[in-house]
Order: sequence, then C-alpha cells, then structure tokens
Amino acid sequence: MIRLGFLLAILFSISCKKKDPVTPELSVSSVEELFAAAGGESEVTVTSNVSWSIGNAAAWYTATASTTQGNGKIRLTVEANPNAGERA
Repeated sequence: MIRLGFLLAILFSISCKKKDPVTPELSVSSVEELFAAAGGESEVTVTSNVSWSIGNAAAWYTATASTTQGNGKIRLTVEANPNAGERA
C-alpha cells in the first residue's frame, strides 16, 4: 500500500507541473511599405503564436488589425502627402 501511495504522489506531482512556456514567435510579410504622395492602402500579414498589438503613431496614417491573437492582417491606410518631403 505504501508503494501505491508513493507512486500516486509521484504521478500527481508530475501532472501538476507547469507546462513548458511557449517561445514567442512573430513575423511580418513586409517590414517597410512605400506609398506615393497620393497616399493609399496596403496590407501586411502577421504570423504569430502569441498575442500582439499595434499602435498609430502619426495622424496621417492608420493601422487596423484583423485580429491580435495569433495570425492576422494589418490594413495600412495612408493619407495624401501635401508636402514634397518624405514622411516616416
């Protein structure tokens, strides 16, 4: 009976261990998008095994995600540039 209790204790200990953490992976189909002065739209594909997020850093463009859980797409919309210079 002691052996059975010891075996059950070991099995319980093994089954209660935390699972190995997932190594986060994230890649995008393009790291740079170029737009004409007239503006436009583009789409970037995100491949990921974790949650992710995006932010809009400038008033002249928007980035909209189809999802932020795993694989998804980001729609980039850029307004026309009234100036001759480049925007970054």
